[in-house]
Formats: sequence, structure tokens, C-alpha cells
Amino acid sequence: MSGGVLAVLEQRDGALRKVSHEVVTGARRLGDALGGTVDALVLAAGAVGGGADQLGAFGADKVITLTHAAFARYAPEGYSRAIAEHVRAGGYRAVVFAASATGKDLAPRVAARLGVPLAQDVTDVGVESGAVTVVRPVYAGKALLKLKLAASPALVSLRPNVFTPVQRPKAGVAESAAAAVPGGGGGGGGRVTVREIKAAQAGALDVAEAPIVVSGGRGLKEPANFKILEELAGRVRGGGGGGGVARGGGCGVAAACRPGGPDGQDRQSHALHRRRHLGRDPALGGDAHGESHRRDQQGQGRADLQGGRLRNRRRSV
Repeated sequence: MSGGVLAVLEQRDGALRKVSHEVVTGARRLGDALGGTVDALVLAAGAVGGGADQLGAFGADKVITLTHAAFARYAPEGYSRAIAEHVRAGGYRAVVFAASATGKDLAPRVAARLGVPLAQDVTDVGVESGAVTVVRPVYAGKALLKLKLAASPALVSLRPNVFTPVQRPKAGVAESAAAAVPGGGGGGGGRVTVREIKAAQAGALDVAEAPIVVSGGRGLKEPANFKILEELAGRVRGGGGGGGVARGGGCGVAAACRPGGPDGQDRQSHALHRRRHLGRDPALGGDAHGESHRRDQQGQGRADLQGGRLRNRRRSV
């Protein structure tokens, strides 16, 4: 399968996740540039719904389902072993994952089994002189880094909410096969077992799939004050914001109770609108964090500073 691309999809509770359509779209772009076909791979305990039968319309030439009793939930070792074996057998030029919470755990495991590097959190893909190229943000999104992946297969994970799914008038071929996952214990799932995945509250979107995320940080002081964000979320959702405001667990609303989101990752996609420093401490007469930061920048107490001003260190020659 020279030039073929494999799109690794995600399912939860037997239904395909929205980010899977974005992965197929990105894989299709690579497949067209490489002149090869695109296979979509999903691992599950049985048949997968939620639009799995429509993946051909998003660019998949073939939809392959590997079934195993241990694959009802995400099984890190079983998944990575089955995917690595399928990649070796298929001879793919590139493998595409989602840079979701699951993908950020799964993709490095597959890369380690295949002995190739991995480009994560990618926002653009292409092909130059027969080699896969990717673009990813660095320095907290202040710069873009372009990489050429010389290894084969090229492994990449795509940042969610960046690759808009594009439908094509085409139907893909569906295949299903039982996955043989020897060893590792746990009935084929491996030593690591996912016991439960907590779903979002009724009517709420997953943070990774929301077009708009309302978040709060230290400025709100305590969880009780997150009702302010709940009201804002309701207004955005009711005001034609696409119904894309996500609620998170524990704190009441949205991406996080602290900077970086619930999984500790800094989400900076173009669809994300953060609201930082939503509160000030009246007792301190302003933003205590900002004042502390300015004092640190001025270097108060350092030997080469006098009265908060830089000492003239010029010397006559």
C-alpha cells in the first residue's frame, strides 16, 4: 500500500467521536498529496455507530473496525499493540491521530512501538519532495514551526477544531475483523485498565469539541463564584453562539478551574476564547499578581539596582 495513509479514529460508548471526522479530513489531504488511499481505523468491542458508516463521505476509501472484548473502553497497551501491527502489515506512509486527551496518550505509544518520531498538535499538513511536512505552534502559539518528517511511516496528531471536516460525494468500503492481541494480561487490554470515563453533564459539550470555551482562573477566588461563568455560558449558548459552550466537572463551567484546562494542556485553537484575570482583590488595591510580577521584572533588592532604577554601569575608556 505504497503512499497509503491510516487515520486512527476515536469512539466512546460505541459511538464515533466528532474529532474523528477531522482526522479523516487531514488524512485525506495527505493521501491526495502522496497519491495514495486513506484507510480509517477504529477499535471497539463491536459495531460502531455515530456516523461511522458515513466516513467515506469525509474521504475514507476503507473503514476498518478491529474488534476485541477489551476495546469497549480505551485500552492503552491493547490499542497501541493492535495499531502498530496493523501499520506494519499495511505498509502505510503516514498515520494520523487526533491530539485529544486519548490521542496524546496513544500516539506516543504507537510511535515507540514503531520506532519512529511523532509530530504532535499539528495545525497543517503537506508533502514536499515526497516527504510529509507539518506545521505546529510553539512558544505558546507565538510562532509556527515547520517540520519535515523523514521517517516512514510519518506519525502526526492533529489539533482538534482546526481541520474542518469536508464531505465528498464518495462511499467508502467497510470491513470488520477480530483483533488478536496476545499477551499483556487483562484479557488482551494490557496492564493498564481504564475503569471509567466520566461523561459531560446532560446538554453539555466535551471541552475538546466545543467551538467556544468559557473558562475562569484564580481571579474568581473560589468555586462558588463560578456561577458568574455559568450565567455567561448560558447567554452565549442562547445568543446564537452555536451551542458550543462547554462545561467542565467540579468547578461548574468550562475549560478549567485553573489555567491550562482540566488535563493541564494549554488549549489555544482559533476557536477558543479565554477570559483571564476576571477578578481583582480590593484589599490589595488592584491585581496582586500583576504587582508582584512588575516587582520581579524591576529586580527589587538586586545589587545592581538602586532605588528601583538601573545603575549607570558605563565606564570611561
